[in-house]
Amino acid sequence: MLSGGTHIAAYCLDAHLGATDGTGYTWSSLSKNNQETIGTILALGFQWNSSGVWSGPSDNADKWAVTQILIWEAMSNNIILQANGLFGVKSGVDTDMNKAATCAYNPSGFKAYYADVKKKLNDYLKIPSFAGKAPESASTITLRWDGSKYSATVTDSNAVLENYLFEETIPGVMITSNGNQLTLSTDTVIQAPKASSAVTSRIGVNGGKGAVSCGELSDFGVWKPGAVSLGG
Repeated sequence: MLSGGTHIAAYCLDAHLGATDGTGYTWSSLSKNNQETIGTILALGFQWNSSGVWSGPSDNADKWAVTQILIWEAMSNNIILQANGLFGVKSGVDTDMNKAATCAYNPSGFKAYYADVKKKLNDYLKIPSFAGKAPESASTITLRWDGSKYSATVTDSNAVLENYLFEETIPGVMITSNGNQLTLSTDTVIQAPKASSAVTSRIGVNGGKGAVSCGELSDFGVWKPGAVSLGG
């Protein structure tokens, strides 16, 4: 798609209609679940921009295709934001991706990229098992004297600790991470529980419905900002 003199990667919402079918609707016509899911797939998937129509390795086309198929799967509710607050990918998506991989430039690379995006999607809203989405819901970690300092080590059973930056989030407490283990230590007695809401993500992307720029294609393939067309 050409926007402001720059070619950028774009994706369609409906796999069954052409770009010039003339059937248009607004982004708000989609469910909030679809919006959040598609927006996150766009944030985690393939992104590209160039002054030329196309440049880059052929494997980029496979990454582009993986992202596009995931969007179509989300439109069919095969990828959803579940009641538990996490994204879920139905098993049938794996089957579809394996079929599509046979037509890819690099089938093994296609599958590897899909596996990577799927893991990121599954983990995107997941937090360490000892943490909470609000300070009051986090587990209490008790630091005990070991002869030289007060310390404690906790293990993240959700295996997403590497996605978060806990270092320097609690004043006066040294925090380090190694794999799925987080170690806290201090040489000062903590009189009252301390909590931090300043933990940030290492993933570095903003997903959800706010991550989407929508437009409509005319009969001549010209993009018109502000709406979404059913065509690709």
